[in-house]
Amino acid sequence: MVVKMIKMLRIKEVQSENLRKKCIEINKILISMNKEPLKDSEIAHKILDIGIKSIFVNKYGELEM
Repeated sequence: MVVKMIKMLRIKEVQSENLRKKCIEINKILISMNKEPLKDSEIAHKILDIGIKSIFVNKYGELEM
């Protein structure tokens, strides 16, 4: 049985602003390396991909990366 996950994710305003700042930071670095800047959505997807692989529950039952 295949369970469908959400395709849309609501985030808090502060998370949105932090993501936007991180995207600007990443794209400035890419541009300085003569690389094409990435779309904000591409960066967000990569963050999710990396985060999903590295997140775990510690011995206190808290999420960590």
